[in-house]
Amino acid sequence: MILSHWSVVKFLRPSATRDEEGNEDESLEMPGQDIVDHVHQDIIADACFKYLSQERYSNLLKKTPTADFEIATNRGHESVKGHHFLRYASKYWYRHLDASGPSRYDQVKSFILSPQFPTAIQVQSLFLSGHFINNFDHVETTQRVMKQNLPEWFDKRSEGRDILAQYESFLVEWSRFLRLGVTNFEMHGEIDRCLWGALGKQNFLYKWGSTVEQNPSFLLDETDYAPSAAGQENRSHCYYENISNDGSRIAVWKVVPTRYLYLNPALQKTS
Repeated sequence: MILSHWSVVKFLRPSATRDEEGNEDESLEMPGQDIVDHVHQDIIADACFKYLSQERYSNLLKKTPTADFEIATNRGHESVKGHHFLRYASKYWYRHLDASGPSRYDQVKSFILSPQFPTAIQVQSLFLSGHFINNFDHVETTQRVMKQNLPEWFDKRSEGRDILAQYESFLVEWSRFLRLGVTNFEMHGEIDRCLWGALGKQNFLYKWGSTVEQNPSFLLDETDYAPSAAGQENRSHCYYENISNDGSRIAVWKVVPTRYLYLNPALQKTS
């Protein structure tokens, strides 16, 4: 592992001579070897978590007229150029947690559902080249390639699988835009341009994203939808939509095809 900045070494050096209970142990000193070889992965993971979870990262980075990015602090606005550990933590936090194991599931879940997580996505888009290069083959699903962005063990729980599926749903729609963050693209880093509302209310990113998106969006959702008794999708309705000329209104029709009226008498009463 190559540490990205001297501040990382400064933080980790005291931890290199502590045992698992945090007590100083001079016997752990091994001159001439890389400091990272002595530091437990949990310690580095904790450093990433504590850094990314700071209150100052609970809001997106703001873009300045000079295409710089800054955060609001008690002392005013501050450029993130000097936040060297921010890039490292955003890139490697889940890698260090791979070694920690599922015992830290609750902590990971809490971070993913926090407002700091979208800021980490923004930092990954801005500073990590290739981080959002994925292959979404909608025909051959076996050919899909999704770059790891969460600990490998996170989807071992059903709840974790649901959260991961929701996150991947976001990546399917917006990974190409996120990849432009490292370029001189005019809108790079402006993830508030993503249509977060269109992810649907069932997506954990909806609650946060729908409050910051520049262009309000939504997903039409049939809340009374229920699978048929045979376990098959209910395909007895067709949907048609029309958008007004100025784009300010949308009309949606739910229509029962004629052929279904003969097959299902119950639909005749509601048509």
